[in-house]
Amino acid sequence: MKRITFITGLFILCICQTTSAQTFDDYKKQISQKFEQHKTEQRKKYNAYRDSLNKAFAEYMRKPWVKHTVKPAIPVPSKPKPTTPPVAELPGKGLNIPKGKELKPSGIANVPNNIPTPEVKRPDVKPINIKPTDSGFKFNYYGTNCALSLKDSHRFSLKGIYENHVADAWEVLSKPHYDIIIEECLAWKNKLNMCDWGYVTFIKNACNTFFGPTKCNESKLMQMFLLTHSGYMVRMGRIDQQLVILLPSEESIFQYPYFPVDGYKYYMYDKDCSGSCYLLEYKIPREKNVNFHLTGEQEFAYAPTPKRTFTSERYPNVSVTVEENKNLIDFFSTYPLGNTKTVYAKCAMSADAKEQLYPALRNAIAGKSEAEAANILLNFVQTAFQYKTDGEQFGIEKPMFTDEMLYYPYCDCEDRSFLYSTLMHDLMGLDVVLLEYPRHLATAVAFKDETITGPHYVINGKKYFVCDPTYIGAEICRVMPMYENTNAKIIKLK
Repeated sequence: MKRITFITGLFILCICQTTSAQTFDDYKKQISQKFEQHKTEQRKKYNAYRDSLNKAFAEYMRKPWVKHTVKPAIPVPSKPKPTTPPVAELPGKGLNIPKGKELKPSGIANVPNNIPTPEVKRPDVKPINIKPTDSGFKFNYYGTNCALSLKDSHRFSLKGIYENHVADAWEVLSKPHYDIIIEECLAWKNKLNMCDWGYVTFIKNACNTFFGPTKCNESKLMQMFLLTHSGYMVRMGRIDQQLVILLPSEESIFQYPYFPVDGYKYYMYDKDCSGSCYLLEYKIPREKNVNFHLTGEQEFAYAPTPKRTFTSERYPNVSVTVEENKNLIDFFSTYPLGNTKTVYAKCAMSADAKEQLYPALRNAIAGKSEAEAANILLNFVQTAFQYKTDGEQFGIEKPMFTDEMLYYPYCDCEDRSFLYSTLMHDLMGLDVVLLEYPRHLATAVAFKDETITGPHYVINGKKYFVCDPTYIGAEICRVMPMYENTNAKIIKLK
């Protein structure tokens, strides 16, 4: 009897579990169907929004474009610097500024914020996330093999470069089978962690390769289409018989022709443009400026450069051999030069460089006091790198990213300050600001050790002590003699 009861109970339990499993499967299927239905509805809303936007854009294109006079490119400012950096006397000697003296800054500059864009009501939806394709049309992007689903059906020809010609071609580009190209471009952007400038050059490389040298105007219009649909504030112009891409910016960018419109400088993506430009000025809802600050490491394929060894003079056991990624260096060489030093100072060193450089430096400062560690790193930057001005090395003023400093044979005061500020932040966890003097750049560090004294600036109640990576052999808290009576401008990095 007990056995029959047990079997009956087991049978009932199995029935209940089966019923429960079926119910859960039905529930999952129902949820999945609702989710797919929601995605389909959102996609329809997005497509409807995009179609209406493209239609309005094409109609606006047919109106006469506004004539502007192109201004010549702003040359890179010449900043004469000492051809030979001063060498300090023995530590603790020759310092005329009283210990503990508070210095007064000539001004304080904050890191510029991104240019705000007006909020415009639009569907809160995004294209479907996809993985970047590895098949189809292939091209090379700084050593990285990339591919897009571009086919012959994506090719088009402009009948001319005037308003109606461009509008007709835009209507062709607005067809649904171009959507996959936009989404694949954004997928590559995410995969390679491209900054905005990297994405602009990626789009240019892809379009120029796809259309070839005889279809420059078609390539420009495709670039405009892809960048606009990626959310960027770009503009189209016409100069003589060619279309041009314009990148609006509130910041000054050197070496690119431009003209001003509504508080922005519209920079020609092509440096050789001049004369009059007919501008298509149409604002896309929630478009954003191309941001020239790098927010993360660019994931290029690795191509090693020749190795270089850097050795500190005062601490010869602090010696590091480093190689760089040539693809990253080549990318940096194309970066537009501007008047914002924080672009270079705030750019993180590549992971490959850190893996080679940081272990030896961490070992060198392990167990040392804050002052000792700061002096070891300071002497390393002062003496392990050869000094030469940008004018002597490049022919123009060219600030370097920290990875470039590990590649090029020489560096100047700006580059040394960028590297030292990076080392102090990454290896010692200390806040650093830049000190801008006439013809010179140094750093000031917010030490936590309250026993450290010396010339300093007070910023928001915190003391920042002068540390000069170009005052060869000088220890922390020493000011280069020629600037002992000069107030520096503070450039915040935080």
